[in-house]
Amino acid sequence: MGLLSEYGYRWEIESGYRSIKRFMAATTSKNFVLRFFYFAFACLLYSVWRAVDLLV
Repeated sequence: MGLLSEYGYRWEIESGYRSIKRFMAATTSKNFVLRFFYFAFACLLYSVWRAVDLLV
């Protein structure tokens, strides 16, 4: 039963990932380090945005 109750969080995770894409810079680079940096930076911006949204 524990797995079934946690499955409900899947929607929140998927919608959060979709929201992170709004913060990502568009790139056609094949450089993994650059693409990872863009993803990590987008995650940081998304986290800050969520924190501000919760505080305000």
